Amino acid sequence: MFNFVDMFKRDKLKRVFCCNIPITACNMKCHYCYVARERFPEAPPGNVYDPKLIAKALTQKRLGGKAYLHICAWGETFLDPQIVEVSDLLLREGHYVSLSHNGTIRNVINEFCSFEPRLKQRLHFFVALQWSELKRLVLLDSFAENVRKIKDSSISYSISVTADDLLISEIAMIKEYCLDNFGALCHVLECRDETKPEIPRMTELMTDKHIELWGSFNSLTFDTQQIYWEERRNEFCYMGEVAGFIDFDSGLIWQACGGKKLCNMFDDLSEPIRFCALGRNCQKAHCFLGNILMGGGGVIPEIPYPRFAEQRDRRCQDGSTWYTPKFRKFCSQKAIENMEPYSTDRKVYIDTIMAVVYSNTPIEPEDKIRSIIVKGLTRHKAQSITLHGSNELKNWLAQILRDSKIQVLQEGNNTEAEAVIVTDYDAFPVMRDALYKLGAKKVISVIDIVK
Repeated sequence: MFNFVDMFKRDKLKRVFCCNIPITACNMKCHYCYVARERFPEAPPGNVYDPKLIAKALTQKRLGGKAYLHICAWGETFLDPQIVEVSDLLLREGHYVSLSHNGTIRNVINEFCSFEPRLKQRLHFFVALQWSELKRLVLLDSFAENVRKIKDSSISYSISVTADDLLISEIAMIKEYCLDNFGALCHVLECRDETKPEIPRMTELMTDKHIELWGSFNSLTFDTQQIYWEERRNEFCYMGEVAGFIDFDSGLIWQACGGKKLCNMFDDLSEPIRFCALGRNCQKAHCFLGNILMGGGGVIPEIPYPRFAEQRDRRCQDGSTWYTPKFRKFCSQKAIENMEPYSTDRKVYIDTIMAVVYSNTPIEPEDKIRSIIVKGLTRHKAQSITLHGSNELKNWLAQILRDSKIQVLQEGNNTEAEAVIVTDYDAFPVMRDALYKLGAKKVISVIDIVK
């Protein structure tokens, strides 16, 4: 049970990120793979990112504290030749690192198991039980041995099987295998089809029958996914503020799955990253990744989503647990609990400008938005401004302020204005530095106007 008193004795979870490694090499051919489909490259990948640069970009100072970093490749994560180095560096920075992999790359598992204890306390393996492929490759015994090695090495882990129709006749066998080798049933993850906009379950069964069969694993991860599956969320969402998506190659951070670019984390490593919430502007049919984003980030505070440790840990028959105490404490929090909530004005403002960015219709009346923006600019001592950018947001802001007391000068008058507002917030550090060199007095990102 979550204990608010105990919260002050633990590392505080500040942000949750799904980190992508853009390699597709894999040693398996799962038919339901939402990345590869019929394309299964087998050649080992080369180096596609700089681990030291990643670590410099993701310091606690830049992120506002310790983060939960869920790292996953498009293919098999442990085929990435840099995965051990980048994980080591991020752990040394104080973050908690979770790695998705298929439990078969023993030499990499051995490297992680040799980490010093203080790092392994903050390391988690999200191990996929790819049952059909393990049988085809005659790796079930090897998989079980690798998981036991992980457990004996005091690394936190979770085991999950995908709810695949082709496995229905083998559910009893899967359960027996898990109990015999791990002392607990594995968790179940819903199988989704991301090629379709509605992101349906990949099953030919009636929904009730599908849930009945896979619900027999008593997996809170699976059970919770069912509650919110196909339910479009319309609440204010803090994706982009307490959670987001990172690409290790390009350095880009996206607000949400299928969302807009928020920034490039490699820009201006000397200052904190500017985060900004998505609001009520999600483009997805439903929150199919809610188990991470709501369970760990708490991105929609009103939804009572089970905490990550509740969803993914298991108690074994011998009394041991899959999570170590330190990792469980950290994952018993939600990042939203450790951030200062947005003011009413900021929620309205951010929701509105993101509606413009995502081509939605702003919900609040224009006069209300105008008043909030004018108040924000007045706080910045900016009664005359220019707008600098190349997006629709610039045109919208000029229109909103047209009949206000804020004087909007032509863009060429940057040196005369009390402030330049950069509407291309995703490139703000680069634009800001260029504008200062051209003589601008003050440069403000559009997402910083209202606090």
